[in-house]
Amino acid sequence: MGEATPLARIRRLLRGIELGDIAIATDLMTELTALSPPLDQYARHAIGEALKIVKKHDPAWASNWVTTKLLEGTLWGDHWQPFLLSVSQQLADDLIHQLATQELQYCGAFPARMILSSSATPALAEQVFGKFCEVQGAVSAGGVQPLAWRCIHQLRDVLRAIPVETTVTGMMQSLPGQFDAVTFHAVVDIFGQVNADAEELRSALPDTLSQPLRRYLKDGIERFLAGDLYDDATRSHAAIALARIGDPEDLADLRRMIDADIARHRAMPNPTTYANWFVEALLMLAAPGTDAVLTDLLRERKYEDWAGRGLLRLASPPNRDNPWLGNTLNFEAIWEARAGARPPGFDTARANQYAQAIKQRIKALKHESSSAVNPEHYAGRIKGLAVLLAACDGRDSANFVTDALTLPGEWDAHLRMNGVRALLLSGATLSVDSMLSVLDPAIEHTLSQGLYNDQNLWLLVDCLEVLPFSDDPARAIGRIEEVMGRFQYRPYQFRDLITAMGHTRSEAAVPFLLNLARGQGGVQNMQDAWIEALGRLNMPAARNVLLSFIDPQVPCVGVNINFDYHYTVKFAAVVGEWARQAPALKRRLMALSEESLTPAQRHLLTAIYREFGGDEQMLAGVNLLQGTMSPYGDDCGLETLFLDRRAYGRSGSFVLMPRDAKRARAELFQAVLNDPTRRQAAFSILGQVEVWRIEHGRPTGEPRHPMIESGVPWPPLSFMDNLGTL
Repeated sequence: MGEATPLARIRRLLRGIELGDIAIATDLMTELTALSPPLDQYARHAIGEALKIVKKHDPAWASNWVTTKLLEGTLWGDHWQPFLLSVSQQLADDLIHQLATQELQYCGAFPARMILSSSATPALAEQVFGKFCEVQGAVSAGGVQPLAWRCIHQLRDVLRAIPVETTVTGMMQSLPGQFDAVTFHAVVDIFGQVNADAEELRSALPDTLSQPLRRYLKDGIERFLAGDLYDDATRSHAAIALARIGDPEDLADLRRMIDADIARHRAMPNPTTYANWFVEALLMLAAPGTDAVLTDLLRERKYEDWAGRGLLRLASPPNRDNPWLGNTLNFEAIWEARAGARPPGFDTARANQYAQAIKQRIKALKHESSSAVNPEHYAGRIKGLAVLLAACDGRDSANFVTDALTLPGEWDAHLRMNGVRALLLSGATLSVDSMLSVLDPAIEHTLSQGLYNDQNLWLLVDCLEVLPFSDDPARAIGRIEEVMGRFQYRPYQFRDLITAMGHTRSEAAVPFLLNLARGQGGVQNMQDAWIEALGRLNMPAARNVLLSFIDPQVPCVGVNINFDYHYTVKFAAVVGEWARQAPALKRRLMALSEESLTPAQRHLLTAIYREFGGDEQMLAGVNLLQGTMSPYGDDCGLETLFLDRRAYGRSGSFVLMPRDAKRARAELFQAVLNDPTRRQAAFSILGQVEVWRIEHGRPTGEPRHPMIESGVPWPPLSFMDNLGTL
């Protein structure tokens, strides 16, 4: 019976090839030609496999077909690019014209960009660059035009999608002999209007291309420094472009551009500043003497903050996990810093040198503010620099930083909080009084603004979570409880605070965690964080809290937790780790299998035994059987003794694999034969294990009979009449 659709016939042809049929590319080409939307979600794979075969036979046909389908919108995604070859000049002209004259939706601009970049030649790059300059010139002549700006973005994206060597080769061929303001603007727009993490171009281009481009940029910079050309944004783009391609001696050109920027700002003050990008250019160039330039720029009002940030980056290279700049604090880094460790790449000698420069600037600002008409205008600047000083040299400058952060000011809560964070992460040990002198104004201001939005609540939590890392955690936690008692909250909103408590290494954190869990809402939606916090504390009071859920001899703490699979695994991991560190605890946990436990306690204890692994723990798990319990549901019961959950790739899901359980099955069989109180449950589990073995396989070496030496057949039919209804 023939398939009804071209896609179905493509799949049949591919199946035939897998079975040994000769691959007939012409048949696949016929079906691909007949293919039309809509396509199902699995069509991509079949089409891709068909195109691989067709490409070997006729690569031009495959390229033309993919090009057509991309432009029609039938296909989508950059995984089709390997099938693309150079397109005709007519099609290239049409696509470039569309990009330069129409505002295309992403679904139209993306395939055009991919098709043109696959046809990348210096001539095509020159053509696109020429059109880019043309549109750029129209904008410069006619003012802001929304359509033209969109076309500029579209053409710029094409030039950036083409390999940089091809782009530069084509651009250099079209650069005029005489300086042209529009063309220079276009060049710096392409290479300078980039993200801060843009790659450097020096190693990506041969000298035959990099040096002419560098000279072109330097000549253009010389032109606009001599006259009043371009706005501040374009000048900053020129600085970035030169930094990406330039040599160390070009540091002098960047400094001249910065001096010109400062002079322009003094002549025509403007709230918009590009100081961050000029400093970024200095860091990109990475020339010797960069730190001297940044230190000098600390004296300039417009540059002081960004220059300080630049110095910090020289002392401590940026890291995406840099804790004091993000919302999530690495609490363990506080203890590591107190022990003398600093982040990888941190240059202590440089940090100390830069700290002295920042400290001198703060002193100068304090002196200026003492005679200023509006001294409060200096407070924010001083605190911003104090945060940077704390990150460079918080351990030795803690008092100086604290004095700066406590200056009166408004809307400075984030600066105060970031300053304390930076001090802690630099290894400073702060008294609770000094921390409260900095943070209390921030806490009170945030409370006065109301906690009706996430930003205010996050800021409050950020302030509270650092307090227990003072020299008096108990007193600090008392202040936290006083603050939390002043407003209504949902427990999950303090998840990060619970995490922080687990890192405090203080007994005082345990009563706080207990009181929070006993309050309204309990530990809803944060059970895992609560369990992990107690587990990390790992001290007698914390251990008693978690052990109360499984050990009848430990008094109940009055906390209710719904132990689903996720929370059970977390609980078992924490208690299991404790037991590995404390043999006496492990012996007690093993002995619990012989005691009378509630179903919830047996449920958790079984998961802990699974965490231990080994035959002894497996047999202890079998001992937990009582009456007619059915412990092999989806809630992490005794099935974990017989099946392993193994991660399936990176999908976040898992597959079930059989686990050798010869001794456990033998113990269960013994219970069927000799223990009437456990017979029904044991027989039920053995039956379920057989079902699992059918579904997931039997471990190598595990016999089907649980205990063949007993002489009783499997299944034990003579006992079935006594089992009742299972």
